[in-house]
Amino acid sequence: MGDPRHGSSRIELRKGARQDGAEEEDEVASYVFSADLMVQLSPWLTNVPYLSPESMHKLPAIVNLILDKYPADFTWSNDFSPHFLVALIRQGFLTMATEVAESLPALLPKLHVERCVLRFQDMHVRKSTRKHAKQFEISMNNHFGLVVAGLREQHGHECWFYPPLVRALHEIFEKPERFDEPGQPFVRVHVTEVWKGENLVAGEIGCSAGSVYTSMSGFSRVSSAGSSQLAATAVLLERSGCTLWDLGMAIPYKMEMGAVNLPRRNFLRELRRGREGPALCFSHQKSRRNIRVVLDQGGQPDMASELLDAVVSASHPAAGHSSRGTGSASKRGGKPADACGANGIEQAGTVPDCRERQAEEPLEQQGQPLEQQGPHEHEPGKVEGLSIKRRKNKKKKKKK
Repeated sequence: MGDPRHGSSRIELRKGARQDGAEEEDEVASYVFSADLMVQLSPWLTNVPYLSPESMHKLPAIVNLILDKYPADFTWSNDFSPHFLVALIRQGFLTMATEVAESLPALLPKLHVERCVLRFQDMHVRKSTRKHAKQFEISMNNHFGLVVAGLREQHGHECWFYPPLVRALHEIFEKPERFDEPGQPFVRVHVTEVWKGENLVAGEIGCSAGSVYTSMSGFSRVSSAGSSQLAATAVLLERSGCTLWDLGMAIPYKMEMGAVNLPRRNFLRELRRGREGPALCFSHQKSRRNIRVVLDQGGQPDMASELLDAVVSASHPAAGHSSRGTGSASKRGGKPADACGANGIEQAGTVPDCRERQAEEPLEQQGQPLEQQGPHEHEPGKVEGLSIKRRKNKKKKKKK
């Protein structure tokens, strides 16, 4: 961590030739803005630990310092470079953002005091979700832009996917191998798409480090689409070798699904165990599949997934291979994320305009019909090993 007053003011420039032969300068990819200017515009940043671009290789030590000394959730940075995001994701940060002034975003890496996780064997799915799932299809990692557009459409000004963050995530999504490092967990960005006919009706963006998957944000446009997406995502994650499903901030609907809160230290312990596994790969899930069929088939690994794990382990022995049985296995709310535990920011007296999925408040207060939000339709059902079983009402026979 460092002093933001000494932050970089670098914005890299690239020269390109126009058709008339003249040169023009284009702003390109490191997205490092002036930390000094940002602090002047938003004084609350002085109360939040600052991560300088140079701190990228010191993040493990910084995380240990946060564990011992820092009682709140947020840090901040002015570096939106893909390499910096990859380093943050490896250490368990949820890479959010806020806008300190018009067209001047700040990165808000969040390491929750309590982190919400879901273990696959504990997941509950409502029986009606399984019933409605047959009208939807799911695919993965095909339409990054459409999913981001869906997030922005639903969350509006509350959406924290600002252009520099989206550009960096998209670069990791398109060319993840560029950011692989020997002996370090593989980081990937994933998108989930839910279809009704040819219409995209729900989606999610997330990231993974090794065999740990983190849900970042999602949207739902029609009733039951969001709950169907979550149930199917759980199955696909388990089949792809995921050992920990990180859900970020605790929200009631997540707890109803069977999620639990872990203190920050316990979460990081499980993260460090799980991230040594091979990178999650959903290449065999690109084609659309009926969600009801996915749920019926449950979470047994595909042959393709098993083969991929073997190949990755053989090719990258330094990365290790986490057993599928070890460890433990996103957010449908619009309450300001900082109001959910970032005491350092609250004490500063200024609240950053950042959100974590949708709100804990009733969705009617957000001007959105409750029935459009799939996750709020969740009520506990029973899922064992992600093979979803119907509950049958047993009627007592009258004794004659």
